[in-house]
Amino acid sequence: MKTNHIKLALIMTGVINLSTALTAYVPKTGDNASDGGKEWPTNRFMLSGDCVIDKLTGLVWTKSGSQLGDNIANINDAKTTITNMNINGLCGYKDWRLPNVNELNSLVNYSAFKNSSPQNNTPALWLMNTAGFINVCTTFKYWTSTIRASNLNEYWVLDMSDALLDSGWDGAAACVWPVRGGK
Repeated sequence: MKTNHIKLALIMTGVINLSTALTAYVPKTGDNASDGGKEWPTNRFMLSGDCVIDKLTGLVWTKSGSQLGDNIANINDAKTTITNMNINGLCGYKDWRLPNVNELNSLVNYSAFKNSSPQNNTPALWLMNTAGFINVCTTFKYWTSTIRASNLNEYWVLDMSDALLDSGWDGAAACVWPVRGGK
């Protein structure tokens, strides 16, 4: 029986852990996240109208990674935009929010983009070409709701062109990818 080993980097409280296993160890979602570890579903993402259900994490994402525009001026505008989005709702839900750093990072398939052909060699391309997402930002980073412990004016941001986490000060420009569930 042939098995594939998956290397997946997880960012947990600022420390990068690498593990090799037959299951994908992804962080549990929500405010009280603790250890994770689930088998990767055969079809991880399921399209549902303008939303995508992640069967690995249980989170629901907007199908468009640029649902709210390519560039949000700052974190406060990002939060306001999601609040306004919740007035009308999307896919029948009105509880959308910014993802935390672990939730957003769970979208990155490190194994796929590091070892793939040029058409899937970034997290953004892999998400658009194999997972059913559209309009994933590659020119700006994505906001998360996670504040950096070392500087309360900075949030963790994720770059979908190279899967690198960085900090973004609260006045910086970044994309917004709303999520729901996981609490």
